[in-house]
Amino acid sequence: MAQYSDELEADPVYPRDQWQFEQKDDFLPDPDKKESIYTQEFYIFIPQALQVNSHTYSRSQFYRDQTNLIRFKTPLFTLKEAANLHLSSAPLAKIWKLKEELGKPDTDKRIVNELKLSASVVRSAIRRTAIRLNGLLEEEDYESLIKEVEALKHDITEYLSSYKEVTSHLIEKGASAELKEHLSYINRFSEQSYSQYLIQLISRIHGEKDPQLNKVEALLVSILEKELPQLDIQKEIGEEEGEDFIHQKSILNKYVLDPLLLDINRFSPTKRYQGLAGAFAAAIAMFVYFLLFILWGKVFVINSEPFLLLMIVVYVIKDRLKEGIKDFSYLKRLGWLSDYTTEILSPDEETSLGVLKERVTFANVDEVPEEILKIRNQDFHTVVERFKRPETVINYRRKMTIFEKPPTLDERYFMLNVIFRFNVRHFIEKASNPYHTHLWYDDKSDSVIEQEFPKVYHINIILQSTIEKEGKKPVKELSKFRIVVDKNGIKRIENL
Repeated sequence: MAQYSDELEADPVYPRDQWQFEQKDDFLPDPDKKESIYTQEFYIFIPQALQVNSHTYSRSQFYRDQTNLIRFKTPLFTLKEAANLHLSSAPLAKIWKLKEELGKPDTDKRIVNELKLSASVVRSAIRRTAIRLNGLLEEEDYESLIKEVEALKHDITEYLSSYKEVTSHLIEKGASAELKEHLSYINRFSEQSYSQYLIQLISRIHGEKDPQLNKVEALLVSILEKELPQLDIQKEIGEEEGEDFIHQKSILNKYVLDPLLLDINRFSPTKRYQGLAGAFAAAIAMFVYFLLFILWGKVFVINSEPFLLLMIVVYVIKDRLKEGIKDFSYLKRLGWLSDYTTEILSPDEETSLGVLKERVTFANVDEVPEEILKIRNQDFHTVVERFKRPETVINYRRKMTIFEKPPTLDERYFMLNVIFRFNVRHFIEKASNPYHTHLWYDDKSDSVIEQEFPKVYHINIILQSTIEKEGKKPVKELSKFRIVVDKNGIKRIENL
């Protein structure tokens, strides 16, 4: 339930599992510009006690631990809009228009695509509503909470009525066996996803004695029992059956997300040009070698001992010069390029929607911008602020350039969603035991008390986001979060 709990909190960063945290960002193209540029820099402050540095943790390992998932943002519809069969952009409305075209080429494919999109739209709408309800719950605004839950019940009833009308009509019109199979997949997805957010809300108020909260719980339960389809897993099941349930759930999630997925082309510019840099370095070194050969050939007799000794020295100089030029060009020149460049392609693979460039480096604390250090230290006491904490700083920079939206692209797909995941397992390989023994003397009982206290490490991350618009000053936004870890993984994440 932890994953749903964090999602209801609507935190910008939350744990995905024991080892990974996740952060989502939406990138919106400016309709008046040919390019919209978003830059994000993650400054990751790692305690030196964990012994993470450029010698123990490579750049390639960082990218193995990191994942970028890029897709379209789920189109934003309210439940009421999703249920409206006269709203031309709503997925159900599009299916309703296609019902008379069953049997025509590509009609089934278009219907299945809209069914998947509708499932994503409804899940997103219920999630947003659940987050809003959770906010009212935390504010203890129970009157508004009751009204919102009643409205949610009405909207879900209205949507399910429209959905039943559309799907029943498809079946009556002679939907193919394959299309019926897809309908069963969508129904199973609905059974497994829509109600999860409501169950999480119920778990937060279950057992409370407040009459208003009891009314809220009764309303939520009635939605589950009367409006939403019953879950297959509302009873205790065995481990083997549960394994199959979770596996099927994962497959259904990927199945429904299919219309939102994008093709990407990821490559490393440094590797692409590294060979060219080596060839250039070899050419320069060979030129120097022959130049010295010709010059010293005029001074010393060729094949004489002094000449041979000098040629050996020249060869060593040439070899070192080649490697030096190669290293310089690669580290200094090619280092300006990104580690990886990802081209984001439209669903038809005909148009480039944008480019994501990534680069990661180790930085000295002295090289970190002052505004970043200020945010890093803002929640410490004055004495601690003056103490120079031994930390390693990793700077991960990504630059998203979104191009002008192609006219052929569906109007509902207007925003890119990038999910950043990172696995901290390699950061805490050298962490000490998760619990330390603390001894203290109790003078009342005249005895030594032994206690076990958690041993944790704080990985602080400052995120600087910059939006660049032509003719305007870049807009910057800073945020901070802390990953609290121990030897066993992530304990919690604090969004500060």
